[in-house]
Amino acid sequence: MAAMVLGKIDPDAGSELAKALQEAGAHIDRGLANTSKGEYNQDISEFIQAIELNPKEAEVYYRRGSAYGVKGEYDKATADLDRAIEFNSRFAEAYIDLGTVYYYKKEYDRAILNYNKAIELNPASSHVR
Repeated sequence: MAAMVLGKIDPDAGSELAKALQEAGAHIDRGLANTSKGEYNQDISEFIQAIELNPKEAEVYYRRGSAYGVKGEYDKATADLDRAIEFNSRFAEAYIDLGTVYYYKKEYDRAILNYNKAIELNPASSHVR
């Protein structure tokens, strides 16, 4: 089974699948560049295209969810961050961002639960201390 993580492709993948994953990786890379420039509408658009090509990649849902969170679109953010965690239940950064979204929604108990999960998964991370 072919896998993609931030645009890296399994060389054993079939040619059509490899091409789709490579294209998804390019969308991810462009999305990350847009994020760096604060262009959240453009990065969301790139992440949507990456998801269409590779709908089971946790990292893309995390990135899009984070962008929605920055824009204050908290319901979309929670949906994407939950989806990222569904695909990778050990994704500490997704729990951190989900906690932050719940904090801004004033759902403090849910925020604390997600922050605690992030600490449990990665206690050494500077993001969870």
